[in-house]
Amino acid sequence: MEPETPWPQLRFHKTTLPPHAVQHAAGTTWRQRAAKTASGITGLAAMLFIRNRGLRKRWAVPGALVRLASAASLSSSPSSAPSSELQVSNRSIYVLLIVSCLSLLGLTMPSPALPLIRSHFGLVDWQTGLVSSCMSLGMLAAVAVWPSYSDTLGRKKVLTLSLFCTAGLFCGQVMKLKPGSSFQEFLLMRFLTGLFAGCNPIFKAYLADVVPSEQLPRFMVFREASATLAFIIGPALGGFLCMDRGLQGPFFATILAHLAGALLLLGFVEEAPSIPPVDEGKAPEEDAQEEDWPLARKVFAISFFYVVSQTCFSFFMPLLLHDLFGSQPQTIGAFLTGTSLVVFFCQVVVYKRLEKRFGLEVTGALGAAAIFLGLVTLSLRPQLLPLAAALYAFGSATFPATVPTLLAKSVSKGNRGKVLGMDSVINNVGRVITPLGLGVLYGISPSLCFMVGGCASLVVVQLLRGHIAKKGRDTLDIKMSSK
Repeated sequence: MEPETPWPQLRFHKTTLPPHAVQHAAGTTWRQRAAKTASGITGLAAMLFIRNRGLRKRWAVPGALVRLASAASLSSSPSSAPSSELQVSNRSIYVLLIVSCLSLLGLTMPSPALPLIRSHFGLVDWQTGLVSSCMSLGMLAAVAVWPSYSDTLGRKKVLTLSLFCTAGLFCGQVMKLKPGSSFQEFLLMRFLTGLFAGCNPIFKAYLADVVPSEQLPRFMVFREASATLAFIIGPALGGFLCMDRGLQGPFFATILAHLAGALLLLGFVEEAPSIPPVDEGKAPEEDAQEEDWPLARKVFAISFFYVVSQTCFSFFMPLLLHDLFGSQPQTIGAFLTGTSLVVFFCQVVVYKRLEKRFGLEVTGALGAAAIFLGLVTLSLRPQLLPLAAALYAFGSATFPATVPTLLAKSVSKGNRGKVLGMDSVINNVGRVITPLGLGVLYGISPSLCFMVGGCASLVVVQLLRGHIAKKGRDTLDIKMSSK
């Protein structure tokens, strides 16, 4: 017997999308704006690349990025740090943040096109999950290989190669979206693209190489802010391009974003030193730190279950909006952008105050609990969509910093790159299997899909509670032994 669902109308509401695209009355205006935006990105990157040799050593920081930094409620901007403490110029760091944003922007723009892809190939729900899983499977191999190669070949070289190859393989995806291509061929191109798209740990490794350890958390916040900016712009822009240019529109924009990022890397980013120098006046023994691998393994489990919940929302929310509310790609993109705006607001206004008052672990547990409540609300009361999205956004802003910070505390400085790479592998394993498993559940009942995704965050809350309790006992034991 088929399980009962709170959305009975959903079972019979899967309709094909109306002709989208080119015949829309307002399409001409947006077509011109989209073309200007795409050409502007590429033209700016090319111009900066050509003029790079004529620039001064210290490059003026873009005003928009400075405002983004100040909005992050940091006490000072990276440019206020003495330049002698950095292993590269301020220019290289700021351009790296821009490239990181462009890379994620290219990966978020196609997300509103998922209902169109499902209609184009005539997919059932579990097959739709393969669209995400195949690329994540390729990225699983990428994060296991490319960060290690960047240790010897250089961060800049590997990042540039990754962006150029990703752009080329997205061209292959566009070709496989044309009539006459099979779904299997499209999945193969998704997998091959993933083999070169797993460069996120290398951005973090570059910052760890060139930024003094006492300033590294502050610069990592800048990178998180640039990532949030990509999630704000990407879905909305991708939705508009879907409506105006059709299914292939956001994929073309993704190609341009990766090419622009590669050109900026070539022209403006210095190579990171292969071996970071030891701080003067600091004995090597000061970097020694007791390894806490049990904590690291617990954090790996926390990270995996968080990815399950994150994938549930990011992958199945576009399908839910289309199936339940009949939303078109433009509306889906606007909704995802609105959710990202709430995430950004919580990052720059709420997180610092919560972390200062409650500490890292409690703040992370509050974030995971909010994600649980948001997904369960979608499961039981889909009419409360704005509330559910707000809860999820709050959790997405207050939880993610917990994982890398705890991992950095659990091992010595020499092993931090290793554990961050392992965490990326675990995350991609989750992104491979979660769309498949939840896709089967979504076919049975979307309510069941979001309920399971929410319960994964409940596991995160319980694991963090155990860690907080153990930390309290250890602190008490230390105080008792010191008396």
